[in-house]
Amino acid sequence: MNQQHASAPAVPKAWTKWFLGASLIAAIGGVIGLWLHGAIPQDPHYHCFADGRAWLGIPNFADVMSNLPFVVFGVMGLVWVFTKAVRLALAETERAAWAIFFVGVFLTGFGSGYYHWAPSNATLVWDRIPMAISFAGLVAALVADRLSLKAAAWLLMPLAAAGVASVFYWDYTERAGRGDLRPYAIVQFAPLVMIPSVAVAFKGRWIRTGTLMHALAWYVAAKVLEALDHQVFDLLTVNGIALVSGHSLKHIAASIGPLVILLGLKRAVAHPVSDQPSR
Repeated sequence: MNQQHASAPAVPKAWTKWFLGASLIAAIGGVIGLWLHGAIPQDPHYHCFADGRAWLGIPNFADVMSNLPFVVFGVMGLVWVFTKAVRLALAETERAAWAIFFVGVFLTGFGSGYYHWAPSNATLVWDRIPMAISFAGLVAALVADRLSLKAAAWLLMPLAAAGVASVFYWDYTERAGRGDLRPYAIVQFAPLVMIPSVAVAFKGRWIRTGTLMHALAWYVAAKVLEALDHQVFDLLTVNGIALVSGHSLKHIAASIGPLVILLGLKRAVAHPVSDQPSR
């Protein structure tokens, strides 16, 4: 495939310019506000999950094993990235970005499982690093799909490095007794503003806006389930037997987002739309 990007597609409607501008202002304002807030240490109660039941010798069994979908969907994504159809259809930068994304998804299954086996700040590092890598891959893939292959190539590795650095910075500050989550919070939540803004404002070739919004909805649902871990555990207790906690369901919901993206990409590559913007 031709590796050279045409100029970025024009913003299709005037109102999207205002939407894009407002989103950018909101993102910058959020970063400034977060930084002015001061250091944010890790809440020590974060590690107190609702479902601590062990089974088959595995502590916190449900929270550990509910990470398996990340491993499965990450492998599925990586297999897809290296198929002949994808090599012929997608540019090298796009394939690299999606590979980084699915590597992060795959490693999240192991990192989160490792963390939930023995929850602590030390093990949480290995939960957060793969997620930071995934966010970097997704943002770079979106830039490549809708804005510029060249910009995506320049951004991919710096974004991944910044994400990993934000986790190590948090870990270093926690060990120094002045924990600060702000850089990691920016890495995790900035895509929540950037992704829908760029998706709405610019038309892409391989990843449709509806697919992105569907995946984002699953991520938001995962964050809600995470916040309601104990409440969901209590709600789903029947005759004194607890079925599942909010945090275990959070893992399932969060893993469905990458699966939605993968299925959307597979459909787009198998049935390309001829009237999409030139690459």
